[in-house]
Amino acid sequence: MDGRDETPRLVYIHEGREEKNGRNVLKNVYYKAYVGEKPEDIWIDVANYIEDNYKEEKIEKIYIAGDGAPWIKEGLKWILKSRFVLDRYHLNKYVLKATSKEPKYRDKIWRAINEGDKEGVKKVFDELIKAAEEEREKEKIKEARKYILNNWEGIKIYNEDEDVIGCSAEGHISHVFSARLSRNPLGWSREGLKLMAKLRVFSKNGGDLREVEWGKKKNINAGSYKLTKKQIKEAVRRVKTSTNEKINNITVLNIGKVTPIYRVLRALKYAQVI
Repeated sequence: MDGRDETPRLVYIHEGREEKNGRNVLKNVYYKAYVGEKPEDIWIDVANYIEDNYKEEKIEKIYIAGDGAPWIKEGLKWILKSRFVLDRYHLNKYVLKATSKEPKYRDKIWRAINEGDKEGVKKVFDELIKAAEEEREKEKIKEARKYILNNWEGIKIYNEDEDVIGCSAEGHISHVFSARLSRNPLGWSREGLKLMAKLRVFSKNGGDLREVEWGKKKNINAGSYKLTKKQIKEAVRRVKTSTNEKINNITVLNIGKVTPIYRVLRALKYAQVI
């Protein structure tokens, strides 16, 4: 390993929300998965996708939404017309963290946030720190204050731009990657993670696993994701029979034809080594 973060990273690109069958869903959503890539390489790839699929001169706004991690904000350097939007889930998480011992301050913080009052937020945090009796509690409040103020641009945008719809990244990560990949990445080799992450987004993007020709151009295993049989075996070996994957529903397992993709998925299903 070269020290790079092996946590699977998910980028999903969409055109806003639309109503479908009485529910709000993302319009024309497309998923991309990365394992071990440098942040700039991730966003160059995303920028290329945008260039290949949209007329950039007609794009009015691009929002890069997430929890404020450095790799996410790196996208602002590579995606034209982009602005950062902080995920409200993580914002709420830090508000709760800061006010766990003094919940009466919670409404005050939210009032200042919703009014776009940065100085008001600072004032409430000063009061919270003064009210905290233990040093450990003070440090926790300071950490929450730092997070909120460092991501202020992604917070105030909710008041400035009526088109902002927020971010549901946590739900998408769980839905696309599953707990097996996103919560226990250290149980896999980098190659195994790449393989499974790629399989997951390939399927979510509407790909038909029956059409995959392993190792050939323009398929799921092309380019940086090309794996040897030995590497695939290593990844498969780590899969436990307790996996929550609904792999029984994958059509390629039910058509009877023994192909490389069939062997990989069947091994995943039964936690066998190829």
